[in-house]
Amino acid sequence: VPVPVPVPQQNGKSKKQQTETKKPKIPARGRIISFTKSPGWESIDLDAQITRPEDRTPNTPIPNTDLILAATLVSDALNSKHIQFLRSPREVNLYNWYNSALLRFSTYVFIAINISLTIFEKPAVEGWELPYWATIPVELICMGVFLGRLLHAFSYSERRSFLSDKKNIILFVAILLITLDMISAGSLIAVGLERYAIRWSRVLRPVFLVTFSETRQIRRAFRNIRRTLPEVGTVLLLFFIIIAIFSLLGMKLYGKRNLKNAEGGAYFANYFDIYFDLFVLVTTANNPDIMMPAYNDSRWNALFFISFLAMCLYIFMNLILAVIYNEFRNNLKSEVRRAVFAKRRNLSEVYDLLKVRVGQGYGVPECRWLELIRATDPQRTSNQNNIVWKVLDDKQLGYIERARFLWVADVLNVRITEVGRNPTFLELTIPKIYFSPASQSFRKIVKSKYFKLFFDLLIVTNAFFIGMGKDNADYIFLVFFSLEIIFKFYTSGFIVFMKSKWNTFDLIAIGGAVVVAIVELSLGNGKQSIVILDVLMVLRVLRFVRILGSHRRFKTVLSTIVSIIPSLGTYVGVLFVFFYVYAIVGMEIFHDLIRKEDVHSSNASCGNDKLLGSQFAKLSYCANFNDIASAFVTLTELLVVNQWHVIAEGFVLTTNKAARIYFFLFHLTCVTIVLNILVAFILEAFMLEYTLSQGKFESMVQKKITELGLGIRRKDTIDPFDNEDSSDIEVETPKKPLSEMLPPSSPSASNSSNSRRVSSSKQLDRKNSFFGLVFVMEDRGMRDPEVQLQRMFEVDIDAEDLGPADIEMEEGAEVPGPFSAGLNKTVHGFKLFSNTGVDEK
Repeated sequence: VPVPVPVPQQNGKSKKQQTETKKPKIPARGRIISFTKSPGWESIDLDAQITRPEDRTPNTPIPNTDLILAATLVSDALNSKHIQFLRSPREVNLYNWYNSALLRFSTYVFIAINISLTIFEKPAVEGWELPYWATIPVELICMGVFLGRLLHAFSYSERRSFLSDKKNIILFVAILLITLDMISAGSLIAVGLERYAIRWSRVLRPVFLVTFSETRQIRRAFRNIRRTLPEVGTVLLLFFIIIAIFSLLGMKLYGKRNLKNAEGGAYFANYFDIYFDLFVLVTTANNPDIMMPAYNDSRWNALFFISFLAMCLYIFMNLILAVIYNEFRNNLKSEVRRAVFAKRRNLSEVYDLLKVRVGQGYGVPECRWLELIRATDPQRTSNQNNIVWKVLDDKQLGYIERARFLWVADVLNVRITEVGRNPTFLELTIPKIYFSPASQSFRKIVKSKYFKLFFDLLIVTNAFFIGMGKDNADYIFLVFFSLEIIFKFYTSGFIVFMKSKWNTFDLIAIGGAVVVAIVELSLGNGKQSIVILDVLMVLRVLRFVRILGSHRRFKTVLSTIVSIIPSLGTYVGVLFVFFYVYAIVGMEIFHDLIRKEDVHSSNASCGNDKLLGSQFAKLSYCANFNDIASAFVTLTELLVVNQWHVIAEGFVLTTNKAARIYFFLFHLTCVTIVLNILVAFILEAFMLEYTLSQGKFESMVQKKITELGLGIRRKDTIDPFDNEDSSDIEVETPKKPLSEMLPPSSPSASNSSNSRRVSSSKQLDRKNSFFGLVFVMEDRGMRDPEVQLQRMFEVDIDAEDLGPADIEMEEGAEVPGPFSAGLNKTVHGFKLFSNTGVDEK
């Protein structure tokens, strides 16, 4: 912007005239003026036609760039994404492209391909090995995709934040090291030095599963584990010292008594052997075997082992769990707080983009709100949007205040579906028969609780016959179950029938059993078909779980278990990463040392003469690391703990005692730390789900729907034949649009709503509830893991708290202030304001 500079008056011209002549000419077209700061930059688009909030009216159009930015931020808040990006239109478009479904799916596919290459690389799964010239090019393509993904993220990020982000550095280093390893290995193989071509970089492949933004839950879990380790490390150090002291004491007590262990070796003669044996004793894997030689020598020796178990097993192991739980909970709470603050800052920025002057304050009017929601999720119906609006504008102000606007993501995450009643095929083709008195009576019987109780009893009877080995009755039960499905089809129609998960399960199980039975009867008594039929009939008995679920206590426990399953996927991913790394290392160290053989051989040695006569060979364990599949099975056996020391000793006999370090570290990381953290998460999630039947925002939405006199039911009660949860259905939706309904605060609306509401499900005709519009609430078990985590601790955060100014949402990435949204930034001591930069206060 030109600044007029006063100059002395010359040639009779005034100062004003001279000033005007000194102004530089500015091109008519728009420009972007950048204010450089150190480091990084922010830009103001002068063509954006930004208006100040006090100059806006509800009818002021939202600039397209602002609408795209607002929709992007709301979408991130809905999906609990907190990736930082520059706010200029180009960067916003690049960011949205980065998060497109196609690119995200492609990233998952290439991560899976890269990890699964181990199946085909030497040592490969038997029969699946591919030459190096087939696997290395595939991995090079994967590295190219990952590098492109990294550069794409660089294109929309603030340079300094991106380059200082640890996960980006790790990602780039991993790509570089893997590429160098491929070049090195390929060159050695090409010149005939294949035995020196060790693919050491394969342990880095899980890095891509952790570092990319698509798998941020796994990265967050690893970050939580890392922050938990310092406190746990202190207790573990003390724990190892106690074992060391007991090892010294045991060596002094029993080392010189010439006692023999179960395999005939010296008992408590070597200090490091004693230490390992006592560590195994803490896991109870070798109890009471390790104690018996000393106990047989003198019963008083049992006091040594009892004291050790009391100290290490019952005190220290539980203390380790308590410390892990406490630290994990605190760190998880911090993670969730950062996620909540990031979500609220995004929504606060959106609020600043959309707000208008309303009286003495500001707010977002309904027209702007609807325009935002249509840009964010075009699939949402007008009725759904209107319900959300009425929840947010509960005071009927006609606009949303900032405090309420921060609830947008939470309310939108309460998924509600409109269910309409469409005529069935039979209604359209044979209406006279379908609506005849006899047909209506029959359909009423099918919908009755007695029909359901009869088939529940039949399921229990079927289970009893299967347990008693009475297979002759299978065809009778198959006929009855097939008739049940046909009757339900006739009563409700295919679409309504398939809305129930249990009905879908019944159709697959019974339909498959009918097909197998027909094939069996047509082609003869085939053994394979009989096995398939038995399996399908047993699967049908799984509906017994539904019978248990009808009881309130069982239902609470079962629904709680189902609801925390999605969140457990994160820790399954963490465990998979550890398994993959240990499997690769184990394959490099123990490959081909042990082979499976005839377990009935009298001289079983698992393919290695060093194992002859060992407990490992006698028990025919023969666990090995000859390929990735076998390695995963072996690690699973170690994870279960039982007899893990026998497996470890088998590899010690084939190599040396240093092999114990591998198994010791696996047990320490995966069993002692990761599994205990998994237990801590399950405890926290279970207590939350068990005590909270419904979230705050779910209750708000359900209450508002009920106040408006609309039909509502839970998603898990969509089955029209399930009578246990019929109380969830309130009433049929009125025929007029929701937007035309009276506000619930008015007396007339309240009376109307009350007159339409049904107090008991017994007074409500189940058939009529399908006519018109009914809203279905989301099943508890289908919640997103991020939403589950936020529900744990969000209640402890003040409703309008945006968090401290210097909080970091992702490692190495500070949250940039939303410059285009009217907030200010300090650059070299000066405050720069955008055109919307008006402080509300």
